[in-house]
Amino acid sequence: MRTKKNFLRVFVSMVVVGLSIYAGYKNEYRYAFRAAYFDRGTTETLISVHRNVYKANSNAYPDQARRWGAMCPTKEYFEMFPMADGEPFDWNNQEHASNPLVNRDPRLNETFILDGDIYQGRTVAATKENPADPKNYPAGKDWGVGQMTAKSLLTGIAVRKWGLDRGSEYNNHPIQWPHLRLAELYLTYAEALNEYYGGPNDLAYQQVDVVRARVGLKGLKRGLNQEQFREEVLRERACEFGYEEVRFFDLIRWKRADIFSKPLHGLYLYKNINDGTYVCEEFPLKGGDQSRAWWNDGGFSPIWYLSAFPMDEVNKGYGLVQNPGWE
Repeated sequence: MRTKKNFLRVFVSMVVVGLSIYAGYKNEYRYAFRAAYFDRGTTETLISVHRNVYKANSNAYPDQARRWGAMCPTKEYFEMFPMADGEPFDWNNQEHASNPLVNRDPRLNETFILDGDIYQGRTVAATKENPADPKNYPAGKDWGVGQMTAKSLLTGIAVRKWGLDRGSEYNNHPIQWPHLRLAELYLTYAEALNEYYGGPNDLAYQQVDVVRARVGLKGLKRGLNQEQFREEVLRERACEFGYEEVRFFDLIRWKRADIFSKPLHGLYLYKNINDGTYVCEEFPLKGGDQSRAWWNDGGFSPIWYLSAFPMDEVNKGYGLVQNPGWE
C-alpha cells in the first residue's frame, strides 16, 4: 500500500512539474498547448518520431496536404471544444450560437484557423459569403485566397494545427511527431481509474483537471457516472490530441461503431458586417467531397476493430488463428 501511495505521489508531482511549466504564461495558454506538441525538447514530449519530412525548411508534404484538403475539420469536432469557463459549447445557447468563436477553449484556435484570430501577423477574415444575403454577409478577404485555398475549406473550417499560419513559422524550426505526450499519461490514468472503480474517484478527476488547467479551463463537473466520465475523457483526448493519431485508436479500442458510422457535417460561418455576429449553417458531408463509405448503411463492419493476420503466417500451422471476419 505504501508503494502504491508513493507511486501516486510521484505521478501527481509529474503533473505539476510537466504540465505547469508552460502554463505560467498569463493569457497565453494556447501557446503552452502549441509548445506541447510542436516544439522539441519540452517536458511534455515523452516519445517522439523524427522523420525527414519534419526537418527544418522541408515540410512540403504536410504543408501541401493541408492546402489541398487534408485534415479538414468537421462541425462535430468543432463542437467538442468547451467554453473558456469549462462549460460545454451549446448551439441552443443564443450567446454561443451568435458568436461561437469567442470565449472558447484556447485549444480551439490552436487547432483551427478561425475568423478574427491571428493569421500571418494580422487578423484573418475567413467567413463564407452567405448566398441568401451577400450584402450583409460578404465573404471574408481570406476565404479561398492564398494559403487558405478552397480545398482546405471544403468543410467550412481550415486546420491550423501543425501548419500554424501556413507561412514560415516552421522554417529553421525542426519539430517532431509526438508519439506519446505527458498529457496522454494523465488522461489514460483517469480512464483506467474510472473503469477499475466503476466510476470516477477524486484522483481520476484530478488527472483530467490538470490537463484542462494547462490551458486555463476549469475542472470537470463532479458527480458524473462511469459512462459520462468515460465520454468526457474521450472528448478531452479529442481536443488535446487532434491530428496526432489518437482519436481513431480511441474509437477502435472502445468499439464505437456508432461514431464510425455516423455521417458528419461541415460548418459555414457567415459574418454580419454590421454587428459582427455570425449565422452558422451546417451542411452534410455525406455524398460530397468529404463523404466516407462507412457512413452508408452496412458500410461499417466490426471486423475492422482487429487487423487480419497474413494468411501465409496462419497457414504455417503452429496455432495462430485468424481474427474474426478475416477467415
